[in-house]
Amino acid sequence: MFNREVLPKIYKFIEISSNDSHLKDVGSAYRSSHAYRTQLAALSSLRTLAVDLRLEDGPLERAMSCVRPYLSNRQPKPLQELAVQFFREILKYDWGAAWHHLRVLCDNQLTLEPPALDTYDLAPITGTPFEPSDAKYKNNINAIFGVK
Repeated sequence: MFNREVLPKIYKFIEISSNDSHLKDVGSAYRSSHAYRTQLAALSSLRTLAVDLRLEDGPLERAMSCVRPYLSNRQPKPLQELAVQFFREILKYDWGAAWHHLRVLCDNQLTLEPPALDTYDLAPITGTPFEPSDAKYKNNINAIFGVK
């Protein structure tokens, strides 16, 4: 019930709110609004909910998609930090899903070379989750992966 009825409402609120908080700097009245405080609460709760509810496949992708706009450097810094924390937590929970999602977000043509192994013949991968083609995501992608 919670997954089908409550989570979609949380996702929708987070998505709509990303437009409201876009470009709201420290001095903005928005930063002292109830909507902003609700955004903070929803984003900080979602990473725990995703793991505790054991979201997989579509529902997990939906959660990552609604948090993705907050990785932009055009969001208030506290919301960016919550998005980074969310993706770090999801990487621990489901590395493959988070890695793929961030790879799509980065949308680059860089080649990731696999290690040379005797037991497996691994092919290079085009597109990495480490280097976004859109500079507004660079600092937060670096923060997710601990790159300075």
